[in-house]
Amino acid sequence: FSSINIGKPSLVFELMFICLVFTVYYKLNSKQKQVFVFSAITAGLFVVVVLSGIMRIGSAQFIYVNVGQGDGSIIHIPYKETIVIDAGGGNEFSEYNTGEALFLPYLQAKGINHIEAVVVSHYHKDHAEGVINVIESIRTDYVFMPVITDADREGMKELANKIRDTAKENGTKVYFVEKDTRLEFKSGLVLDIYSPSETLRITDENNTSLPVKVQYGGFSSLYTGDMTSQGERELADRADIDTVVLKASHHGSRNSTSEELVRAVTPQCVVISCGEDNMYGHPHAETLDRLADARVLRTDLMGDIRIYARKSGKYSVK
Repeated sequence: FSSINIGKPSLVFELMFICLVFTVYYKLNSKQKQVFVFSAITAGLFVVVVLSGIMRIGSAQFIYVNVGQGDGSIIHIPYKETIVIDAGGGNEFSEYNTGEALFLPYLQAKGINHIEAVVVSHYHKDHAEGVINVIESIRTDYVFMPVITDADREGMKELANKIRDTAKENGTKVYFVEKDTRLEFKSGLVLDIYSPSETLRITDENNTSLPVKVQYGGFSSLYTGDMTSQGERELADRADIDTVVLKASHHGSRNSTSEELVRAVTPQCVVISCGEDNMYGHPHAETLDRLADARVLRTDLMGDIRIYARKSGKYSVK
């Protein structure tokens, strides 16, 4: 009648479990020498598991999941909070849902059973469809969504309504972001969700995207959905978006990640989420040229990208 996902165990944990089984086996067969050997190995591996767990305390994982030509990100602070920003999905040419096939299994493999907040950048399937799968499968407290406007295409409205209805059915509170919103968590994690102006939203459906700045002590990351350069200029003019990591808008399209945005953010690293050999040619050469001074990390070349950050501002990339 109930289940809990413990996640995929590490190789060290698996080895420790195997050694423990052999210890018990030899103990039952009164073979003291073998018991001593496997007990020593088990104890050593146990120390490694405990120390690795201790080292994770106080650090945050900024994960950019390889969902192909889509977008899905996780911010996970072990033993504290998990935040999801977009969750992959399908597209207009295919029913294959990377949110269900890739993003959700990634969360489950990490043993995540509770999500504090999900942010939907905008209502394109490759960003938002997987949110439905996440809310249906993992207990989620809140979902933050763009307001639905008359300018939105019918398909976008249908997806927005489906996310809203799924959230209500599963006890998830829904907030439509009509103005800039700040979320503060016990760990010290801070999310600033910026609402685009009504004038901007009607210029391009990509400009309905909710940009999100995430701050964890001295480390920060900016998520921009599919914003165009016009939306980026508006954001740069009214918000402090200087961050360590930039999640490039619209999969590295030439019409996004503008010079104005790059100057405002001054990123050390830029993550581009795009599909291998995608039909759009993302990321475009013009965008890569504008990012010449930053370290560029691409999911199509590197797979899942994980950044481990501490409040001091120190971080490492895997």
